[in-house]
Amino acid sequence: MSKKLAYYTAFFGDNSSWVNIIPPLFSAVHDCYFFTNNAEMYDRLGGTKWIRVFLDIPIKTDYALSAMDSKELKLCPHRFEELQGYEFTCWLDSTLIAFDDKISPLLDRLDGCNIVLTRHPAKFTSVWDEYRGSIALQKHQINKDRYLAYIGARLLRGLSEGTDCFHCTGFILRRTCDEIADLNELWLEEVKECGINCQICFHFVKQIYGVPVMALEFYQYWDYNQPGIVFKYPIRADGTVDTW
Repeated sequence: MSKKLAYYTAFFGDNSSWVNIIPPLFSAVHDCYFFTNNAEMYDRLGGTKWIRVFLDIPIKTDYALSAMDSKELKLCPHRFEELQGYEFTCWLDSTLIAFDDKISPLLDRLDGCNIVLTRHPAKFTSVWDEYRGSIALQKHQINKDRYLAYIGARLLRGLSEGTDCFHCTGFILRRTCDEIADLNELWLEEVKECGINCQICFHFVKQIYGVPVMALEFYQYWDYNQPGIVFKYPIRADGTVDTW
């Protein structure tokens, strides 16, 4: 019999990485998994209530390469034995904290949606908004040309650059089912071509696959673990959000 929900997160990389942190346990009720390829992080997790999982993946010192190492886990939880016995999985980046008292009730009111993400706080209306924002950040500079080529290729296929809801992917709640497993696999293949920006890819994946997505409001179901390290979005005077 499947358990209801598993939370999971990960850290891949060396000890100097800015995301080398352990967040507070996401839930006191549901199982919480922390995957890592870093032996020192694995040892640190032994003193917590996280269910730790070591993955034998060589450590990279480059942030973008380490981020790419995490994509199979982040996007395809159905491939990992530890997560296969759950009706739902919920990924959160390790820089986030979860509001489990708000997330758990979602499981019984998904209204036909088997995947849940957060709306982008800047109310982006085009994939180009995400492209311009991401390449302004150092961690995305290495993939600038890949992003550009990827977006161009998808537009040539007839997919749209515009959207009425651009999604963030630091939080992903999914039902374990064949429909979502297929979407996950497509998403991972798209990321392999595009580069590490899952959000650019999901803009096109949801068009290709046509699956309904529940969109939650930013900050309502999670928050940043360390606001001094992870940039928080300031609100402009006109009520819009300055993301970069």
